[in-house]
Amino acid sequence: MDASLQASTEALIHLNALPGEDWEEDLREILRVDANLLGIECVSYWRFRVPAAIVCELGYHQSIRAFDRGLELRSEENPGYFHAIRQDPIVAIQDARHDERTHDLRTYLASRQIGALLDTAVRVGGQPVGILCHEHVGGPRRWTELEQQVAFAIGQIIATRVAIRSIGRDDERQRKAALLADVMSEVAEAFGSSAAAQVAVDRAVPILGDLCVLSEIEGTQITNVAAAHIRPEGLALLQRITTRHPPSLTGPGFASHTIREQESLLVPDVDDRAARHYGMEGDYLEDVMALGVRSAMAAPFCVRGVMRGAMVFGSSFLRYDQNDLKFAEAYAQRVGLILENGRLYRRAQDAIAARDEFLSLASHELRTPLTSISLLAQLIVRESSALPARALASLGQGMVRQTGRLDRLAERLLNAAEIGASAPTINRERVDLSELVRDLTVAFSSAAAVVGSTLTARADDRVIGYVDPIRIEQVLGNLIDNAVKFGMGNPIEVELCAEDDTAIISVRDHGPGMPLEEQAELFKRYQRGAGAAGVGGLGLGLHVVREIVESHGGTVGVDARPGKGSTFTVTLPLASASVS
Repeated sequence: MDASLQASTEALIHLNALPGEDWEEDLREILRVDANLLGIECVSYWRFRVPAAIVCELGYHQSIRAFDRGLELRSEENPGYFHAIRQDPIVAIQDARHDERTHDLRTYLASRQIGALLDTAVRVGGQPVGILCHEHVGGPRRWTELEQQVAFAIGQIIATRVAIRSIGRDDERQRKAALLADVMSEVAEAFGSSAAAQVAVDRAVPILGDLCVLSEIEGTQITNVAAAHIRPEGLALLQRITTRHPPSLTGPGFASHTIREQESLLVPDVDDRAARHYGMEGDYLEDVMALGVRSAMAAPFCVRGVMRGAMVFGSSFLRYDQNDLKFAEAYAQRVGLILENGRLYRRAQDAIAARDEFLSLASHELRTPLTSISLLAQLIVRESSALPARALASLGQGMVRQTGRLDRLAERLLNAAEIGASAPTINRERVDLSELVRDLTVAFSSAAAVVGSTLTARADDRVIGYVDPIRIEQVLGNLIDNAVKFGMGNPIEVELCAEDDTAIISVRDHGPGMPLEEQAELFKRYQRGAGAAGVGGLGLGLHVVREIVESHGGTVGVDARPGKGSTFTVTLPLASASVS
């Protein structure tokens, strides 16, 4: 008998003889044997989640002896492939990158460097329930008749296992569901607090292993927020690892991989080769090995379709299998949902507090000019017959000033409302920024003089930019107004210069300055520093400045030190072509 045929026959006999009592263990053995027999880097079983989608239930990577799962492919995104797998019992594709059937899979194929595919539909009762997929890494590959027959036969073995899957899984599911409910009730008790994440990892050990780390992603930033270990010395080492080797979207480690690929990870045997496959080298590898982790898994959690983080579990006494991973996935997903709801609750509470503070500030700011207008109006009514014309004119000018103040308050409220709803509208035109800076400095000189400040401007000649003049007037006006309020009667300098097609505008006061911790929050809406007590304002001006400047493609920052004053610096691209 031909050696290849004999090896295939022996392998099929071995797989048919599997006891069938543990679906997950049987599937792992089937995929391992299949990959070795056909010399394939990756063999995976995908099940139909709904008629229009398949999800990877288990994938085996032969070179690193590791399993993964969770990736989903949808019919509407890959119509050619789905049509082929439903029509043909075997789909043998020699050159996957140029075959019409896999044209829509090119992104998936490129990400895994797949050159050829050999897939067979797994059917139960005549209906497709899954797909046995063989992925050849590298260039094209011609699939022999024997290889196709073996793939089909192994697909039939999987179909049999699917049909007779142990009913005992229901009892296990109920036991784990009760455990989940118990743990989640504890996590929920810490709802809305930073302690919830720590409770989640603390309760995960030793149920799910020696250690647990919870990472969250915000934008492109991944942060380790909680860690737990069954031994104090282990926790110290784990915390050292999370500090020295933080996760990132492009970095090494199980958490980075799981969040980046948005799929669960199962590494039954953690050794040097498996750790290096996930980017752990040098000190990182030594630290991980020092933990004594024998087996590892990671489960991502998403909320409303958005990736929010992952939980990594490691054990020195367990060898994780597919059942462990499924429980970890359920655990992580429920923890993630509670944490997300807590985050939204905290944001709502912060918003309510900001609203109440704003309403208090707005009431105070509006009451002051209204009271002045009311008093002036009463005086005019009561004394108009006795007052000379000059005195009446003075009272009228006072009313004009106060109504102007009300108008400026209303304008800032409208600007903040517009910017809060969407990005500010920018209407660009050719503007001489030098002239604009000088004009605004003159316009604010009288307001500065009232508080005892001198306002001077130094501007390069003919700094021409393509900007929205009205919006930039708002920016500069808000910065000068801020300097007048907090300058404590000291000089205020406004400077403009051009460097490499960029305009640089700075407004400097010599007031009390501010501590570093306040500067990061300064440009948020309704944010006012500790030194703003007793100073008028709604906490909107600098927020409006940032939104307008960033809409122009520029930046704004502050350099301030206690007792040394504050310098606000705005950079704006001058050329219209530099802004999309």
